[in-house]
Amino acid sequence: KLPPASLTKMMTLYVISNALNNGQVQLADTVRISEKAWKTGGSRMFVKEGQMVSIEDLLKGIIVDSGNDACVAMAEHLGGTE
Repeated sequence: KLPPASLTKMMTLYVISNALNNGQVQLADTVRISEKAWKTGGSRMFVKEGQMVSIEDLLKGIIVDSGNDACVAMAEHLGGTE
């Protein structure tokens, strides 16, 4: 049995891509990092709680760093909750 981490990140990137294509968000938009995103374990991009991070940087954090914290921040930004 394997954890679904990579697939989950791919699906998160798919949702973000759709939001970008639909004009719902822009790469330059900023996202406030929540306490939950900041506390997320596993692989991280090490964003800090309360920090404002561009969607472009969060995408890099998901793709390059495999950042769980960036995934949670984007899920909260787009959907209101993880």
